[in-house]
Amino acid sequence: MVLTAFSVAIASCGIPMQDEPKPLTEGYIADFIAEDATSTTTTTVAVEASRPVVLYVFQDAAQSSRLRFIERRISEDAGVRGLLEALFDFQVSDTDGPSSASFRSAIPRSATIRSVAVNGDTLTLDTSGLFGESGIQGTGLVEALAQIVWTATQGEGISAVQFLSDGEPIAALAPNAVALERPVTRSDYVAVS
Repeated sequence: MVLTAFSVAIASCGIPMQDEPKPLTEGYIADFIAEDATSTTTTTVAVEASRPVVLYVFQDAAQSSRLRFIERRISEDAGVRGLLEALFDFQVSDTDGPSSASFRSAIPRSATIRSVAVNGDTLTLDTSGLFGESGIQGTGLVEALAQIVWTATQGEGISAVQFLSDGEPIAALAPNAVALERPVTRSDYVAVS
């Protein structure tokens, strides 16, 4: 009875029964595996259409920091908001090259985009956590604004950026420590480029 149960168990495991012993050869094992591998699994992965963009970040050198561009990919239909979200979310990647350890963003991780609007050639960017007590001041703010202005004005017909902080107009700090009440352009931040 035990022998019968063992034979049934072996047969149900998918091991073919033979009348007489057969030597195991390399070819036999490969044929047996090929015969047994009859199922195929197909996996389809949806790939989102994307486009290359340029983000401006800082690269630290011996005594100074300068704006440098770095390439990223964003959704094909992301628009200028998607471009700025990629900048606000910037993190160094292994594909950024050997000097990538010196790349950094001056935009604080706590800063968020509230809204983006384009009127003519001016982008109005409303942020939270970028300005004032909850944000950054001084050189850090100048660098963050330079990154935003240079990234936003690289195309799509935008040549100036007007900043809002939590819905209220706010002056942009330029490299010479002057508060600019007007929309700012790349030329306002050429000193850090």
